[in-house]
Amino acid sequence: MCKSCKTTHDSFKLSRGHVVIGAFETPRKDNSTTTKKDLCPNHTEKEVRCYCKSCSIAVCSDCFVTDHLAHKMTDLQDKSKTDEERESLIYLKFDLESLLVEYNKCLGSIKQFISDIKNSAQTSCDAVDKQVGKICCEVRNQAEEIKVQIKKSRDEEVDKMTKRQDEVEIIIEDLKSSRNCVVEDTSIVKILNIKSQIQGLIERGRLRKLDIPDVKCTWFEESAIDKTLIAKQLGDLLFQEHSTFTTSLHFDGLDVEMCCCIKGLPWCIHAEKITTNIPPSLGIYLRLNEYPETADIISCQAERVVTLVNNKDKHQSLKRAEHSDTYPPGKRRGWPRFIDWNRFSDKQNGFLDENNNFTIQTTITVTKIQQI
Repeated sequence: MCKSCKTTHDSFKLSRGHVVIGAFETPRKDNSTTTKKDLCPNHTEKEVRCYCKSCSIAVCSDCFVTDHLAHKMTDLQDKSKTDEERESLIYLKFDLESLLVEYNKCLGSIKQFISDIKNSAQTSCDAVDKQVGKICCEVRNQAEEIKVQIKKSRDEEVDKMTKRQDEVEIIIEDLKSSRNCVVEDTSIVKILNIKSQIQGLIERGRLRKLDIPDVKCTWFEESAIDKTLIAKQLGDLLFQEHSTFTTSLHFDGLDVEMCCCIKGLPWCIHAEKITTNIPPSLGIYLRLNEYPETADIISCQAERVVTLVNNKDKHQSLKRAEHSDTYPPGKRRGWPRFIDWNRFSDKQNGFLDENNNFTIQTTITVTKIQQI
């Protein structure tokens, strides 16, 4: 500190005994300069003599006699006592470090859960949009089919009326032509011939029915939208406990895995093609990873349920369950013959989507943890 700040600093009781050097001074190494003096908070000119454990305060001899005589004290002049306190502080530091590790582990799990919640919500929203797209596509397809029927009926009725229209127009033209043939200055023979023709035309015209064929016009009557039916077609919203996680993996080869934190433990779902099986199969395994979080764990006993989701028909999804199994860190457990490979890789069966992705849903219930 500079001199001005040092003056202000020394004016406070709590900091009056602190060791302060000038801003451009080099601190001396002798103990008289670098050792901080513990002064009594009530008598700033006196060093503390003992520490009152009852009041959690260090005091001088005068304060001890007047205010703390019957309290539990530690003699600060007794080196064995102070050494004992220093040693106990070291052990407390160890306890503190251990507690800090536990809280950091808990914090890591909380952050992972927050990430899982956000990812799960986004995945669910994407699934809703995808399903809405499918429903809209199906509605549009059905609408196109209805419009095809409408246009077909239109063409049939228009064609029927067009034929009738052509017949009427021909008669009209004949009548007009005959009318124009009636002239006053022609010979009587021609008049008689024209008269005979016109009479025949009129009789034939009167014998024809001036009727219009029955007509069918289309009319689309809108139905009320059934929200219950739409909700049923859209799908069900399920709330999974944090012991369940859904993993989307990409079909490529295949040897893929995805990790997730469940109740503070790092788990990994692993899928691979087992070519040694006849016929080849898809193997799905679960592994407790060897991370710092599992350094003090010998084994973990857990129940698991693994589901290979069928995207076309959820009722065709394949589920495998194991009521109890033991997982030493780094060792995997699972099913090497979860599904026949040919059945899995054929997209028509619904396990692979158009982008070669497949979904595995895993539920893990930890029943026992054996620690070192």
